[in-house]
Amino acid sequence: MTPTAKSDIVNLKLSLEQRFVDIAFIKRELSQIYEKICSLSVFPERYPIINSKTKYRKLSHKKYLILYTVIGNQVYIFYIRPSKMNTIQELQNI
Repeated sequence: MTPTAKSDIVNLKLSLEQRFVDIAFIKRELSQIYEKICSLSVFPERYPIINSKTKYRKLSHKKYLILYTVIGNQVYIFYIRPSKMNTIQELQNI
């Protein structure tokens, strides 16, 4: 996981804590995102490439986008962002 993705997780946690008081709900949301990321250990190429230059792939989970790339047998997570952000449009302009 890149430093940007780690920062995204921290920001996501803070955002959830501001909007919800149910700690169990927050933990469940974060746990589900981690589970989705861990699922990439098996056939990570199953999700589409969204940027031919960067080879970023898009994994959706609820209202979140997880952008990653596969190099050799390694998966690199670059972004974990709310899907309402213009992350994909920004990446296509790279």
